Amino acid sequence: MTSMFKRFDTDPDLEKDGVWIEYEEGQQIKLARIGGANMRYINMAREAMKPYKRKIDTDSMPDALVRKIMGPVYAETILLDWRGVKDLDDKDLPYSKENVVLIFERFPEFFADVSAEAVKLEWFYREEEKEDIKNL
Repeated sequence: MTSMFKRFDTDPDLEKDGVWIEYEEGQQIKLARIGGANMRYINMAREAMKPYKRKIDTDSMPDALVRKIMGPVYAETILLDWRGVKDLDDKDLPYSKENVVLIFERFPEFFADVSAEAVKLEWFYREEEKEDIKNL
């Protein structure tokens, strides 16, 4: 059985500064954690969603609106960089916050994937915990 310390002991610096993960073959994305020690995300998300409190409380906020509001927040605090991402002409698409927002708008599934990956604790474990868990 894994101890609580090994299961939940993440590295606050990795949570804020991000980690490179292989997204697709030849494509990497640098993700910070949604929540945890990533206070920039927590504060920006809270501020961005404040005007929509009623919609959130009544669970009546459309996914498209969430992406529109949170896309810029993610571009600033969650999806911090990328490598190997191509445009429609198979040319490198440079990382920029504007490009992140455009990709999120064009591909809602990518936004959902980034959201899912950025909450996985295993990306943000301290190096020694990563090794210990691999050996279990």
